[in-house]
Amino acid sequence: MLACPSIDVLRDFLGGEPTPNGVGRHLRECPLCRTAVERLSDDVSLREWIASPARVPPSEADAAELTRLMKDLCDLVPATESATEGRRTRSEETRKGNGGSPD
Repeated sequence: MLACPSIDVLRDFLGGEPTPNGVGRHLRECPLCRTAVERLSDDVSLREWIASPARVPPSEADAAELTRLMKDLCDLVPATESATEGRRTRSEETRKGNGGSPD
């Protein structure tokens, strides 16, 4: 396993910025860095918005950005069988060589 990346590298990774090769793989293997990423991605205003009873749908630009962020978050999750029996997650397909390198 690679040495733990700096907080700045983890922030860049969360933001979709270029990072050194192996950061995604490291996050799958290192519980300390996964915890750091969870802390970095914890947003008080987001928690308040989720708890709000009246939410406004996102604009088209925000929806596109949310879609990108959700994809990035899904790529961080270790591969598991999906809720539909026999379907593999995107991470698992990538790791088996069917979708390129996730890092």
